[in-house]
Amino acid sequence: MPSSWSRATDRSIGAGRLFLIPVLAGLAVGLAVVAVARFFGAASCAAPGSFPPAGFGGDCVGLVTTMAFRIGIAAGVATAVMLLLAAGLSRTAVRMAEDRHARVIERTRDDVADG
Repeated sequence: MPSSWSRATDRSIGAGRLFLIPVLAGLAVGLAVVAVARFFGAASCAAPGSFPPAGFGGDCVGLVTTMAFRIGIAAGVATAVMLLLAAGLSRTAVRMAEDRHARVIERTRDDVADG
Protein backbone atom coordinates (compact mmCIF):
# COMPACT_ATOMS: atom_id res chain seq x y z
CA MET A 1 0.00 0.00 0.00
CA PRO A 2 1.54 3.32 -1.00
CA SER A 3 2.16 5.90 1.66
CA SER A 4 0.55 9.32 1.63
CA TRP A 5 3.91 10.78 0.60
CA SER A 6 4.03 8.41 -2.36
CA ARG A 7 0.44 9.20 -3.36
CA ALA A 8 1.24 12.91 -3.27
CA THR A 9 4.08 12.41 -5.73
CA ASP A 10 1.86 10.35 -8.06
CA ARG A 11 0.04 13.60 -8.78
CA SER A 12 3.34 15.13 -9.72
CA ILE A 13 3.32 18.50 -11.35
CA GLY A 14 4.55 18.87 -14.88
CA ALA A 15 8.03 20.02 -15.75
CA GLY A 16 6.69 23.37 -16.93
CA ARG A 17 5.04 24.12 -13.62
CA LEU A 18 8.05 22.82 -11.70
CA PHE A 19 10.16 25.31 -13.61
CA LEU A 20 7.64 28.17 -13.48
CA ILE A 21 7.20 28.31 -9.69
CA PRO A 22 10.90 28.88 -8.85
CA VAL A 23 11.27 31.36 -11.70
CA LEU A 24 8.31 33.40 -10.45
CA ALA A 25 9.65 33.22 -6.89
CA GLY A 26 13.05 34.37 -8.15
CA LEU A 27 11.41 37.24 -10.02
CA ALA A 28 9.50 38.30 -6.90
CA VAL A 29 12.63 38.17 -4.74
CA GLY A 30 14.64 40.03 -7.37
CA LEU A 31 12.08 42.82 -7.64
CA ALA A 32 11.86 43.12 -3.86
CA VAL A 33 15.64 43.36 -3.58
CA VAL A 34 15.77 46.00 -6.33
CA ALA A 35 13.12 48.08 -4.59
CA VAL A 36 14.73 47.86 -1.15
CA ALA A 37 18.27 48.42 -2.45
CA ARG A 38 17.23 51.40 -4.53
CA PHE A 39 15.21 52.92 -1.70
CA PHE A 40 17.99 52.71 0.88
CA GLY A 41 20.77 53.44 -1.61
CA ALA A 42 19.09 56.52 -3.06
CA ALA A 43 18.53 57.82 0.46
CA SER A 44 22.29 57.84 0.98
CA CYS A 45 22.80 59.93 -2.19
CA ALA A 46 21.45 62.99 -0.39
CA ALA A 47 24.29 62.78 2.14
CA PRO A 48 26.99 65.41 1.63
CA GLY A 49 30.14 64.11 0.00
CA SER A 50 28.50 61.03 -1.56
CA PHE A 51 29.51 61.44 -5.16
CA PRO A 52 29.81 58.65 -7.73
CA PRO A 53 33.32 57.50 -8.65
CA ALA A 54 35.34 59.50 -11.14
CA GLY A 55 34.55 58.70 -14.74
CA PHE A 56 31.02 57.47 -14.02
CA GLY A 57 29.45 60.37 -15.85
CA GLY A 58 26.11 60.04 -14.12
CA ASP A 59 24.45 61.02 -10.92
CA CYS A 60 24.41 59.10 -7.65
CA VAL A 61 20.82 57.90 -8.08
CA GLY A 62 21.66 56.45 -11.51
CA LEU A 63 24.62 54.55 -10.07
CA VAL A 64 22.53 53.25 -7.17
CA THR A 65 19.76 52.17 -9.56
CA THR A 66 22.10 50.17 -11.82
CA MET A 67 23.73 48.52 -8.82
CA ALA A 68 20.30 47.72 -7.33
CA PHE A 69 19.26 46.02 -10.58
CA ARG A 70 22.45 43.94 -10.63
CA ILE A 71 21.95 42.83 -7.04
CA GLY A 72 18.27 42.09 -7.73
CA ILE A 73 19.14 39.93 -10.71
CA ALA A 74 21.75 38.03 -8.69
CA ALA A 75 19.32 37.48 -5.80
CA GLY A 76 16.54 36.35 -8.14
CA VAL A 77 18.77 33.90 -9.98
CA ALA A 78 20.12 32.50 -6.70
CA THR A 79 16.58 32.06 -5.38
CA ALA A 80 15.42 30.24 -8.52
CA VAL A 81 18.48 27.97 -8.56
CA MET A 82 18.08 27.04 -4.88
CA LEU A 83 14.36 26.28 -5.29
CA LEU A 84 15.02 24.15 -8.36
CA LEU A 85 17.78 22.33 -6.47
CA ALA A 86 15.48 21.70 -3.51
CA ALA A 87 12.72 20.39 -5.80
CA GLY A 88 15.14 18.07 -7.57
CA LEU A 89 16.57 16.73 -4.32
CA SER A 90 13.07 16.15 -2.99
CA ARG A 91 12.07 14.19 -6.08
CA THR A 92 15.26 12.17 -5.87
CA ALA A 93 14.64 11.30 -2.22
CA VAL A 94 11.07 10.22 -2.94
CA ARG A 95 12.11 8.03 -5.85
CA MET A 96 14.91 6.43 -3.81
CA ALA A 97 12.46 5.66 -1.00
CA GLU A 98 9.96 4.18 -3.48
CA ASP A 99 12.69 2.01 -5.04
CA ARG A 100 13.84 0.87 -1.61
CA HIS A 101 10.25 0.03 -0.66
CA ALA A 102 9.75 -1.93 -3.88
CA ARG A 103 12.94 -3.94 -3.27
CA VAL A 104 11.83 -4.80 0.27
CA ILE A 105 8.44 -5.98 -0.99
CA GLU A 106 10.06 -8.04 -3.72
CA ARG A 107 12.50 -9.60 -1.25
CA THR A 108 9.65 -10.40 1.13
CA ARG A 109 7.64 -12.06 -1.67
CA ASP A 110 10.69 -14.13 -2.64
CA ASP A 111 11.20 -15.22 0.98
CA VAL A 112 7.53 -16.20 1.33
CA ALA A 113 7.61 -18.08 -1.99
CA ASP A 114 10.75 -19.96 -0.99
CA GLY A 115 8.97 -20.87 2.23
